[in-house]
Amino acid sequence: MLSKRTANKGQSFIEYITMIIFILIALIVFQKYIARGIYGRWKAAGDSLSSGAGLYDLDKTLECEYDYVFTNTWYNVACYDINNCAKVCYGVSSSSAQCISCINGCHTSSSGVTCND
Repeated sequence: MLSKRTANKGQSFIEYITMIIFILIALIVFQKYIARGIYGRWKAAGDSLSSGAGLYDLDKTLECEYDYVFTNTWYNVACYDINNCAKVCYGVSSSSAQCISCINGCHTSSSGVTCND
């Protein structure tokens, strides 16, 4: 009777080892698909943070900023500061039409750098 118990324990051990080996083989075979899925999730998370607006365009981020609230366009930061668009857009008596016209007037910088899309 004692030998039957030992045989069952040995068989269980072999079954567990076989199952673990099959799982590891499946992970190795589908390694590329798993990695692509993870990279896709990372890209989707990054795109959702930037709202797909191209906030970090290397040609435009030195002198330009992106307005994602009112116009969804690029504008010149120096012009925005000179025209006091922050007061126009976020002041107590501000209107969205005045803000949009102020920001739309700042698409080109004084140095000739254009901030249009």
